[in-house]
Amino acid sequence: MRNSMRVFVSWSFMALCLTLPLAAGPITYTMTGTLSGSLNGHAFTNEAFTFVLDGTTAGVTDDSGILVNDATSDSISITGVGSGDFTQPVEALVVPGYGIAGIGNSALNSGVVIENGGFNTWNLSTSLGSLEEAGGAWADGGTLDTSFGVLVITGAENVSFSASITNANIIAAVPEPATIGLVALSLIGMAVRRRLARG
Repeated sequence: MRNSMRVFVSWSFMALCLTLPLAAGPITYTMTGTLSGSLNGHAFTNEAFTFVLDGTTAGVTDDSGILVNDATSDSISITGVGSGDFTQPVEALVVPGYGIAGIGNSALNSGVVIENGGFNTWNLSTSLGSLEEAGGAWADGGTLDTSFGVLVITGAENVSFSASITNANIIAAVPEPATIGLVALSLIGMAVRRRLARG
């Protein structure tokens, strides 16, 4: 009797765990390097820059083979030029199999993209150590609207890209009461059936 109760409790716990959906958590994408271009017509060359985008691991979508994660918040900083936020949609993107990843607005072909074999199997929803493309970026250019003016990108060098997600930031999703009720009812039914079968 005691042994069957242990089995029942173990199965009950496992069934309840299976009802918990995988929780989506926050993820931060960071790109650094040196940038050339202009801001509101004022040119700059090889200034250190940082793009930071926050999103959620559940926000990754497939856009014709390009994985995209729209920013829920973002920031941009260029040494000696200014810092603020993007004022138009931006996203982190990766093209699995081609080893290409970056930050920008893919609809406008604006932003910075680098190539590194470490991106070949990455899906935008896990942490990724800093990967670099020394020298020129695979693609850079276009215009991006920012809170401190229109940014025109003409070049980027020594760019690195990373992503970080911390388990401490993940908030577990709570199952609906109806789901818990169904699982509990099923387990009670299994216990009653088992007891009746034993006589």
